[in-house]
Amino acid sequence: MTIARKIYSSLTARRPSSAHHIGWLGCPTPTGLPVTAMPRLLLSALLLISASTGAADLPKASETCDRTVNQVRWTEVGSPDLGRRPALVSAHRGGVTLAPENTLWAYRHAFAYGMDFVEIDVRESLDGVLYSMHDDAVARTTGGSGNISTMLSSQIDALNAANFEPWIGSEYDPSPVPRLDDILALARDSQRGIEFDIKFVKNYLGFFQKVQDYGLMSRSYFNMSGFTVSLAQLLYPELRVIYNLGDGETAQSLYDETGRSIIYGSAMDKFTPELIAAIHDGCSYVLPHSYDDGHEYEAAEFLRGLAMGADGAQSDQPDVIRAALHAPLAVKLAPGSADAAGSNRVCLSNAENGLGLPGKTLRYGRRDGTDATEARSDRYGCVSLPGAVQDYWARFTGDATAVAAQYNAPEAPTPPTATTPAITEGGSLPLLASLLYLLIAALRRRTLP
Repeated sequence: MTIARKIYSSLTARRPSSAHHIGWLGCPTPTGLPVTAMPRLLLSALLLISASTGAADLPKASETCDRTVNQVRWTEVGSPDLGRRPALVSAHRGGVTLAPENTLWAYRHAFAYGMDFVEIDVRESLDGVLYSMHDDAVARTTGGSGNISTMLSSQIDALNAANFEPWIGSEYDPSPVPRLDDILALARDSQRGIEFDIKFVKNYLGFFQKVQDYGLMSRSYFNMSGFTVSLAQLLYPELRVIYNLGDGETAQSLYDETGRSIIYGSAMDKFTPELIAAIHDGCSYVLPHSYDDGHEYEAAEFLRGLAMGADGAQSDQPDVIRAALHAPLAVKLAPGSADAAGSNRVCLSNAENGLGLPGKTLRYGRRDGTDATEARSDRYGCVSLPGAVQDYWARFTGDATAVAAQYNAPEAPTPPTATTPAITEGGSLPLLASLLYLLIAALRRRTLP
């Protein structure tokens, strides 16, 4: 526990009191100022001072690196940097083409495709429950009315986050608005991280502690600025921040910001190889958007960023980026799955985390050789077979995103040895080669003067 956190714990220890209505850091609501809030207000004042005077003294959010600063390259880079490999990828709202944005299904599919992070938009309900939704107004994605910040969690839980095109009537309809706890558990179990875009949170310290409790602080980063950054990094030195480029930043100003920002994001066109070199000199990473020019150009934009020296990207399409990486996933094809069990289901999943891959063509047939056909995997990565799974074989032939896999497939017949010469140590071909070598050597000796 850091010294700052110990101070905070001692100041905010529970004391007997009938007072309530304590807001963020104990700041009073309009109903009055409870006595127990005073120590917290003192701490708030202390942290406010540190926010305005001590930001430069915060420990670096980035890992230690051996980079030598070369300011000449900040104006004329020469050859662009080679960014981090393998590239880091954050799935924007979980990815918006595989499942409804900012739903648990979108996050599952992003992790199934091996994305390093999912980008989520954090909002707090009227009664203090944290959710992921981009807009404060719920109408666009749920068809409901009202704002997250003025709704009770019971009202939000009743909404359908797949109530918009093209998802109406799909297998994802209905989908709940995901609670933060469910997303944190998914990321923890998948051994991946989260990019937190904090839209509206009242209890920041409770939020940060929740992320810490799930073991995700060191694997995640946060989109926030100003006072909250200084407060958070004082209490949690391992907390990492993303800096989104605006207009007019210089290489020097971006380098100076690396003292507290681990990731640099924004539109691809805001970056140049020179700016990226300055950011790398500060041991931070560059993950620009790859989706701003449209989904049809996303793979090309992703590769353009890598060519400039970027370390990865924030993407709308995890499957497209997986293909662009030329690194197909290791997968497995097996009966059922943890959340889609059934005696006649076979499922294609990420071999590392077990999450199913949707929309994949699986070919299957009876082991006696009849009824061969194919079907596309559902949201669990599964297809339903006509009978008991042990009576069937199944194959996935592989594609640009995942390697081939098979289940219960009959063994191919062994070719007759009489028509297939062995090419092994001690076989006939090595013997013939040796005899030919000796013959050529003898002829050369006879012809030499």
